[in-house]
Parts: sequence; structure tokens; C-alpha cells
Amino acid sequence: MNLLTNILIAYSYIYSSYFLIFSIASLFKLRPKSNSETLGKFLILIPAYKEDNVIIETAKSALSNGYPSDKFQVVIIADSFKESTLTNLRKLPLKVHEVDFEFSTKAKAINSALEALNRDDFNWVLILDADNRLSEDSLHIFNGCMQTGAKAAQGHRMGHNDSDQASFAILDAISEEINNNIFRKGHRVLGLSSALIGSGMCFEISFFNKMMSGLNGVGDEDGGLEFRIFNAREKIEYLEKCYVFDEKVDSAHVFGKQRTRWIAGQFTYITKHFNDFVKAVLQLNIDVINKYLQKYLLPRLLFIGLITLSIIGLFFIDTSGAYLLLGSLGVFILANLFAIPKKFYKLKYLRVFLELPKALFYLFKEIFTSKGTLKKNFHTPHKTVSK
Repeated sequence: MNLLTNILIAYSYIYSSYFLIFSIASLFKLRPKSNSETLGKFLILIPAYKEDNVIIETAKSALSNGYPSDKFQVVIIADSFKESTLTNLRKLPLKVHEVDFEFSTKAKAINSALEALNRDDFNWVLILDADNRLSEDSLHIFNGCMQTGAKAAQGHRMGHNDSDQASFAILDAISEEINNNIFRKGHRVLGLSSALIGSGMCFEISFFNKMMSGLNGVGDEDGGLEFRIFNAREKIEYLEKCYVFDEKVDSAHVFGKQRTRWIAGQFTYITKHFNDFVKAVLQLNIDVINKYLQKYLLPRLLFIGLITLSIIGLFFIDTSGAYLLLGSLGVFILANLFAIPKKFYKLKYLRVFLELPKALFYLFKEIFTSKGTLKKNFHTPHKTVSK
């Protein structure tokens, strides 16, 4: 075997083992601390860019969340909305904060709203996406966690997984649940911080304002926030029973674009935070070290594609190397099977895996044809909010 093959084999086993360790950990129960004796007040921020199709229903859903109405304030951060949408939003018992940037990012929108609002009126801030819907007890669960002194908590974001949905939407929902178990629940079971996911996340408001200060979100929006939290030596909790429902991608084209942007964000993170990584190693900051090294993990679908192609190629020139790679692929598949929730182990969901080759094709297509990914204001288009 040549050097390149050895490097590929080593990487594939490290990659697969990482997933296996945390997927096994996710099989154990996670019991976050909770204190629900006192009800804190929530600032619910919903940054939205050109989301006229879904924002009204999202706003109505956020207003009817099962928490006392005098204990929360909903704020829609409206970027590039139609005037008719703004008019309809202002009819609801919420605040509309308009923003206008040459290059829009969620971080810019959130910081603008934080500057304009009276933060002293609130205990916690909850960030939602324009297509999110809260379960009725979610704010109570967030409150119980935050009352224990937690500074940050990630809810359990999940898709609307009806069997009659588009196969791609179900595939995306399964992918997110795997991420939830490996990068959130599994990490917390082993004492590491949960990863953030961009929405359905709650923070102590003064801490959040401090962490967000100066963050513009270009390239590593959630990663940059995580890095600051870990450098502050705070943990991010994961609330498995706190459900935040989310519309999933139902198009191979959008799926490919979304993943390509994530890959570009990973490269930005790696180059931007290298010096911080070295400092974390010297200070033994395990959460920072783990998060930085995590960025060297390829997206699962890309890993499957590259390893499969490598196995086929090696069978013609290096049979032993091919079998070693095949073994690592087996470990990786096992890790993902552990992390898929039981509800997806039904015959009706098998059809969604037929979409994997199509998803891989569009992912490779976007990687080789997209230019300046992080310089484009691409957002995942939303169609409806499930009721």
C-alpha cells in the first residue's frame, strides 16, 4: 500500500470510530438538571430573510406556545419582506424589527435586534427559524434547564416525518436525528457540550449578548458562537424532550446547495480558528479541541461517496487496501444504524434511501460548480409550516 492509501485508511477508521463512540453513547439515558419552580421571561427572536410564505403561520404558532403570555415577547426580525407581510405581522401581538443589510446574515440580524430591545426585561432568549414550531411544553422545559444556572441549551429540533412526505424531506429528517444523537445527546452523555444547530436554542440573555457581540456570521455563524461559549468554559445542554419542529429539505438541488455551504463553512472555521485550537490544546479545553477537530469530518454523504469510489478503485490495484476501507465503511454504517431513532425502522421508510445516489450526485455537482459559496446570500427556501 502506498502512503496515500494508508492516509485514507487511517482517516476512514478515525472518522468511523468517532461516529461509533458517540452513537453508542446516545443509547444511554440523558437526564439534564431542571428547576421549574420559577418562570423566567423569554425573548423569542425569529430572524427571517424573504420568508413571506411561512412567517405569518410561524408567528401565530410562536404566540400560542403553552407558556404564560406575560412571560414572553415574540420579535420577528424582518429582512427583505414584502410590505403586505409586514402589515399583517403588525396586526399580531408581537414586535417587528426591520433590518436591511448589503449582505444579510442571521448574526447581524440578531445583534441588531438585541441593540434595539430592552434586554433587562428578559431572562432568556430563544432563537427560532422562520419555519419552526414549538411543542406546547418546550418553553417550560427550556425554563427548567436555564433556572439551574445553565447559560446555553439546545432543543431537540426534528422534522415533520409523515410517511406521505417527499422522500428527500424524510431523508433530511433522518439525517438530522442522527446528528442529534451523535453530536448532541451522545456528546452530553460523555460530558462534552452539545452542538448548536442554529435554531431551537436558548441562552441566558446577558451571556448571549456578550457572546454575540461583534459576531457577523460569515462562514461559521453557529461555529463561531460555539467557540466563544467553549472559550468561556460554559457547557451547552441538550434537551432531548424539548421538541422544535422544522421543515426539512425536499429537493435534491437544495439539499446539495445546503451541504455545499456547510462544507465551505467548515473550511472557514478550520482556517479562522487554528490559533485558538493551539491555545485550547495548551489549556486542555476539551470542548474547543473536540469542536475544532470535528470540522475535519466530511459530511456523511460525501464520506460514503468518496470511500465507496475508493474501494472500487482499490480492488483493481490494492485488494488488501480495498478490504480495509470496506471494514471502515461497515463500522460507519453500524454507527449510523445505532443513531437512527426506532420510529424510522419501518418498511415505509426504506424508499427514502433510494434517494441517496441522487443526493450524492447533486452534492458533487454543487461542489464542482459553485463559486464563492459563502459570498452568496443563499438561504434554504421554506414552503409551509406544518400545523
